[in-house]
Amino acid sequence: ADTAAEKIAPASVVTLQDLKRPMQFALGFAALIAVVAILNRPFLTAGLGRIFTPWLAISYPTNTKIELGAGELVIQEGAAAAIEIRLSGEVPKTAKLALQTGEGNPREIELEVTNDPKRVTDLKPGAGKPDLAYGLCTYEIASASRDFTYRVKAGDARSEWQQVRVIPAPRLSKVKVDLEFPAYIDRPTETVEALTLTVPEGTKVHWQLTLDTTIRKATLHHDGADDLPLKIGADGRTLTLSEAATASRGYSFSWTEDRHGFDFNSPRYFLQVASDQAPHVELTAPESNLNAMLGRSLDLAVRAQDDHGIGTTTITYRVNRRPEKTITLPAPVRSGDGAQKIDWDYRKELPDLQVGDSVSFVVEVTDKYTGEGGPHRARTESRRITFLSREEYLASVTKQMERLLTRVRALYRQERAAHEFVLGLNPTAESYLPTCQLETIRQEMIREQLTATSAEVRALLDDLSANKITDAVESDSLTGLRDNLSKIASGPVAHAAGLFRAQVGAKSYDPQPAIAAVNESARQLASLVLQRGIDASREVFARETHMIAGELARLRLRLLNATTDQAETLAKGN
Repeated sequence: ADTAAEKIAPASVVTLQDLKRPMQFALGFAALIAVVAILNRPFLTAGLGRIFTPWLAISYPTNTKIELGAGELVIQEGAAAAIEIRLSGEVPKTAKLALQTGEGNPREIELEVTNDPKRVTDLKPGAGKPDLAYGLCTYEIASASRDFTYRVKAGDARSEWQQVRVIPAPRLSKVKVDLEFPAYIDRPTETVEALTLTVPEGTKVHWQLTLDTTIRKATLHHDGADDLPLKIGADGRTLTLSEAATASRGYSFSWTEDRHGFDFNSPRYFLQVASDQAPHVELTAPESNLNAMLGRSLDLAVRAQDDHGIGTTTITYRVNRRPEKTITLPAPVRSGDGAQKIDWDYRKELPDLQVGDSVSFVVEVTDKYTGEGGPHRARTESRRITFLSREEYLASVTKQMERLLTRVRALYRQERAAHEFVLGLNPTAESYLPTCQLETIRQEMIREQLTATSAEVRALLDDLSANKITDAVESDSLTGLRDNLSKIASGPVAHAAGLFRAQVGAKSYDPQPAIAAVNESARQLASLVLQRGIDASREVFARETHMIAGELARLRLRLLNATTDQAETLAKGN
C-alpha cells in the first residue's frame, strides 16, 4: 500500500484551484471589516449587533445625539404639556418632529433648535465663534386629548417612535339619584338618572354614581357652601352621598384618578329647589255681592290650587259688625279640580237673621307645609249678602233691569250707526272689501255683547228664582228680554256678519242682503229699547223715522231713473 501510494501525486488527486476565488472574497471582506473597524468601530459594532441580536434595539452611531428621556410620556387629559428634545454633538439649527395619532399618516413639524441653558456650550475646535454643542427644542401641547406617537429627526440622527399616553378623566358610567320627598307632600320616593334636578324644598337627595375607572378621592363642590366628601365603595368606582336640598345652587364633582394621581373636575350641574308655594283660592259663586230676601239659598263654590295639596278649608263669616266666627269644613276642597261646591248653609248657622242684616264671608285654605312658620294660607275675596224686604228687593231688580236696558240702548245706537254707514258701500271702490272685513268684526263684537247681556239677564232671573219670586212682573219682563237678546244675537246680527264675510272671495259683490240684515237687527233692538220709557222711545222714533225717510228718498230716486220693467220690479219689492 505504501509502495502504491508513493506513485500517487497529491496535486492530481485534490486540486485547490477552485478554492482560490472564495478565499479571495473572504479575505477581501475581512479586510473591509478591518478597515471599517479602524475607521468607525462603533458603526461596525452596531451593525454586527443588529445582525446577530435582532431582538435588541441597537441604533447606529450618529454625529447628532437625540435625548428624549426614558419611558413613555404620560399626560393628564385636558392638561398642557411639553415634549423636550435635547440634542448634542453636531447640533443642527432645526429639527423635525413627526406626530401620528392612531393609524393616520404622520405630520411633520419643524422646530427651531436653541441653546440648552442647562448644559455647557463648547467651542468647536478652530472656529472663530462658538457653535451649539448642546441644543434644545420644545413642542408645546396646549390641551392633550388622546394618545399619540412621535419621532424626531435632527441632523443625521433619527429617534425611534415614542409613545405619549393621555389619561382620560373618569367618566360617569351610571347615575342613580333617589329623591326622598318630605312627608307632607305624600309622594313616594322616586329614582332618576339625571344630575340636573328640580326638587321640592326639604327633599333628601341620595346620589349613587359609578365611574368607568377607579379613583382614590371624590368631593362634591357646592356653590356658596362647604365641600362634602363622597364615600368610595370597595371597588373604587362607586360613589355615594346623601344630603337634604335646602337651597338652589350649582354643583360639581372632583375626583383624583387612582393610578397616576391626576385631579379631574366634572361638568357643572344644577340643583333647583322649589320652595313651597302658598295656595291660591278663588270664589266662583256667588260672583258678586248679593241683595236677597230672608231664606234665600246660597250656592257657594270655590276653585283652589296648591303645589302639594290643600290641608284645611275654613269659612269665616260676620253678621253686620259683630266679631268674626270661623268654622272648619270636615273635608278640604281638592286642589286643581276646578270649581267645587261647598256644603255650608248659612241659614242653619244664623237662624235669627232679620231684614236689614248683612252677612260677610270669606273662604280660607291652608296647604300641608310643615316647615318654619307652618302652613301657608290664602283667602278668597269677601262677599256680602244683604237682606231686604220684598219691595226693596224688587226695586233693586228693577234698577238692574234699567241698567241692562241702557246697555241695549247703546247697542241699538251702534247698530243703527252701522246701518247708516254701510248704506254708502260701493262695490266698485277699492275700499269695499276692507270695509266689509271691518263690518264683519263690528257685527261679531255686537253679537258678543248681546250674548253677554243675555247671560246677565239669565243670572238675574236665577236670582229671582233663588228668592222664590216667579210671579212678579219683573220676572216676565226679564224672560222676554233674555229670549229676544239671544234671538237677535244668533239671528240678524250673526247673519249680517256672515254676509259681510262672504263678500271676500265672492265672484260678484252685492252688499244689499248684508245691509238689510243690519237694518233688521237695528229694528229689533229698537223694539227692546221701547220698554225703557218715554225718553228712550222718543229717541227710537226719531232715529227710525229718519231712517225710513232716507229709504223713501232713495226709493223715489230709483223709480225716477228706472225703466218700466225696473219700476215694476221695484214695485214688487225686489
